[in-house]
Amino acid sequence: MKIVIPDQLEQKTLLHGTVNGESFKMRGGGMGAPHEGTVATDLVTNPGPVGFKTGLMAPCIIMGFPTFSKYPPGTHDLFKISDGYEYERHLRFESGGQLDTLSKVTYHGPKGDEFHVQHVEGDFEVDGNVEAPELVSVDPLVELFEPDGPGQIKSSFRIVWRTADGGMFAAHADNVYRLKHKQELPFRHQRRIEFDAQFGPDRIRQSERLTMSPA
Repeated sequence: MKIVIPDQLEQKTLLHGTVNGESFKMRGGGMGAPHEGTVATDLVTNPGPVGFKTGLMAPCIIMGFPTFSKYPPGTHDLFKISDGYEYERHLRFESGGQLDTLSKVTYHGPKGDEFHVQHVEGDFEVDGNVEAPELVSVDPLVELFEPDGPGQIKSSFRIVWRTADGGMFAAHADNVYRLKHKQELPFRHQRRIEFDAQFGPDRIRQSERLTMSPA
């Protein structure tokens, strides 16, 4: 069945888990242009502010929707042709600590001879322990995608946050994406991600620009 992704697409996000022993839940969503590589989200906590730095969630939310990445000619998009996908992300912080995520993305809309996607939903579960300073922004990063057999892609990236005191806070991530088809990435790709984010104890607002290129 052919999957049709519109020019403008809504995403709905549930972010939940346990960080530093504290259970939390954030809900929200936003709009994006999946063929142009832009997407935004607005998440709020339920029931109230959390004790950990919400900026830690930057690599766990909308960059977790590869559907919204722009693929110029010469690149191969295996996500828009997959009826959803899931992935693991393992963040190891250079100052100590870790976050592990299990994320599931589902497509929703009417199905017939074609599947016209009307919105996507992300269920992002995060667990781990990490102490962080006050985080104010995220530097652009590059995620390296590598072939990992039919229907699977592995990737890695280094993420750097800027802190309120003018310092840096960094982590390395290893990831595995599992698609719902058996096509294989023919060669390495890289995804550049630019962030514009505001982090508060009870809210995250984040916009991203995501562009693929051959690696």
